[in-house]
Amino acid sequence: MVVVNIKIKRTSFENDKENSYFQTFVYDGDINSSIAFVIEDINSRKDIIDVNGKKSSKINWECGCLQKKCGACGMIINGSPSLACSSFLMDFLDNNNSNNDKVNKNNNINNKNNNINNKNNNINNKNNNINNIDNVNNKNNKKNNNISKTITLEPLSKFPTVNDLIVNKKMVFDSLNEMKLYLESDAKLSKNQHESEYQSSRCLMCGCCLEVCPNFNLENDFNGALSMVNAFKLLIQEKDEKHKEKMMDEYNKHYYAHCGKSLSCNDICPMNIPIEELLNKSNAIAVWKRKID
Repeated sequence: MVVVNIKIKRTSFENDKENSYFQTFVYDGDINSSIAFVIEDINSRKDIIDVNGKKSSKINWECGCLQKKCGACGMIINGSPSLACSSFLMDFLDNNNSNNDKVNKNNNINNKNNNINNKNNNINNKNNNINNIDNVNNKNNKKNNNISKTITLEPLSKFPTVNDLIVNKKMVFDSLNEMKLYLESDAKLSKNQHESEYQSSRCLMCGCCLEVCPNFNLENDFNGALSMVNAFKLLIQEKDEKHKEKMMDEYNKHYYAHCGKSLSCNDICPMNIPIEELLNKSNAIAVWKRKID
């Protein structure tokens, strides 16, 4: 069990005027709980009261599956974009885990010391010193476990905020359409690129990669890693050469021309998609006009 402060950025609009502020709630429960579960726990309370004793409305957020399948629950957790359903309290409370390990180790030492005490009085004196150290450690562990940790939840900042943790990702789907990322023919099968096509298909379009990209914003023509990942499999599968040429032209215009290859997207992807590998293959097809299938 753990006590955690959940600090949430709340946003609402009244007469087209944005009102944003942080509000903190207390969660007292299992350290193995996901952030999604914690939000649902707070929302399920008959009276939702924050740490200041103020009655609150339910937290607005999105989810579609709670199983890391839809990408709807993408948000910023302690400064880093992630999925609420696959982020757990224990991921952010390392101190608690280490303290529990220390407690277990100290208990083992105490048991061994008791056995030794029965055998030798001289060793018994040494063990008493160890026990004193253990008692101090146990007291410190109790103090640490009573200290409330804070986890901060914010909406993705690269998209317009709708309400609280909900953002408008319409531009993600608009960008796929803009780059003509759809098939005009039956899909062509490629034995050599089957695994890469599968990896490309695993993209949840959660927006985490766009959040960390230094080149992506809503004001320029760059559509980010999300568009490149989805483009790869379609460039492989499209049989209609004219449509493939259009996709390649749009790829150059909306991806290749702007990507600085910082590859921050590669490190943040919650699905661990091999983005750098797909980038190299997509560039080979769309930019260098090479056949890789």
